[in-house]
Amino acid sequence: MSAIAREDLERLSELVGQRLGLHLPPPRWSDLARAVRESAPELGCADAPSCARALLAADLDQRAMDALSPHLTVGETWFFRHKESFAALEKEVLPALLAARRATGRQLVVWSAGCSTGEEPYSLAITLRTLLPDWADWRLTILGTDLDQVALARAAQAEYGEWSFRGVPAYVRGLWFTRTDGGRWQLRPDVRAMVQFRRLNLAAPEPWPWPLASGVDLILCRNTLIYFREELVAALLPRFAQSLRPDGWLLLGPVESATAAGAGFVPQWLHGALCYRLAPEPAPAWPLAATPAVTPLPRHRARRHAVAPAPAAAPSRSPAADEVYPRALALYQRREYDQAAALLSGLAPAPTTDRLLARTYANQGKHTLALELCDRALSADRIAADLHELRAKVLLELGRVDAAREAVQRALFLAPESPLGHIVLAGIHQTLHRRADAARAWRTAAELLADRAADEVIASEDGLTVGDLRDLLRAVTGG
Repeated sequence: MSAIAREDLERLSELVGQRLGLHLPPPRWSDLARAVRESAPELGCADAPSCARALLAADLDQRAMDALSPHLTVGETWFFRHKESFAALEKEVLPALLAARRATGRQLVVWSAGCSTGEEPYSLAITLRTLLPDWADWRLTILGTDLDQVALARAAQAEYGEWSFRGVPAYVRGLWFTRTDGGRWQLRPDVRAMVQFRRLNLAAPEPWPWPLASGVDLILCRNTLIYFREELVAALLPRFAQSLRPDGWLLLGPVESATAAGAGFVPQWLHGALCYRLAPEPAPAWPLAATPAVTPLPRHRARRHAVAPAPAAAPSRSPAADEVYPRALALYQRREYDQAAALLSGLAPAPTTDRLLARTYANQGKHTLALELCDRALSADRIAADLHELRAKVLLELGRVDAAREAVQRALFLAPESPLGHIVLAGIHQTLHRRADAARAWRTAAELLADRAADEVIASEDGLTVGDLRDLLRAVTGG
């Protein structure tokens, strides 16, 4: 299988960032190469290298974006995803909005940005039907937008398999869906009619159409911003603020790395979900076209130890690092952490080096430095579940239990079937003396390991195998 030239991947990742806003640093170039390969047949290309050259020659025009974007974005979703968010919506956010709108015309506008195949906006429709016995007397606008036209077509069909209902009580399907001859579930026509779908590129500088321009009561943009460049996130948040009515709300996903507090929003914890209410003062007008000049929002608190920022779009390792890194990795795996750290700290900052150095510092007990390196590595790869797991363990060692719990929740959101993530979660529950929750997390980890080969490697840097984790589970649970 022919490989795409490195310089073509570098140019293409930059172009995808400009056109689609997606953050594709060198550690994610394998995902980009896979997307190009899968797009090749649709674009009439013989293989991935020729497809990459065609995409670059076309300057990633609309046809190319339509073909490539479905393979770059993660459309994983299901009904009532993240129960804490929907508890906050059902018990706090929507009742407050509905009470205010009932007195001023019974009109409500809800926007699901990055709606994929439609489970989220349809979940909102079902929730509103539950809260509003007189829903037919209201002017309810529920709008789902996404870049992926294929996903939007599936959303309009409103037919789903069992996977879209994981964790959803059976009565929900009985009330709102009918079984099809093919064994799938079709949403009731009256609920389908409540939701409209439109294609929208959040990274495009064009003005958003009405009512998205300034007439929205509630925006859900969950699990979308994590894939975007920081400068795009910094520009999108004020645009969301401008889109909302004065008492509007914004809900982000539990894994979102950006904070909306600096862009015209006030954060509020409601039923375990972080929700953002529009601040009294209007947000400044930051045009999306000017995103390169926007300073990204701060991602972390001020650091006690200076760590040089990672260079943008740098190769994962320099030529010198290609020689030094394998030696450092071998030392690390022999648990010679001091020598490994000495080699790694002499290398220029790079995502691969930062990941291993963070693990090395953690094993040396240098937890503050390990946390800094974790944060820097995550700035290059925000959806690396193993880094969130490591960050959770380090934060727990530092006594920051709440932050550790948030970090492991992010890890498990990204990799729900990671036994290591559930083991870390169990440790956090134990620290909080939540023995039943810890036991549940241990059991989940054991179940995830049950059918796997004992010599299968779980964590490559540490050489941890399935058998090692089973031994650990037996030791801590006495089983």
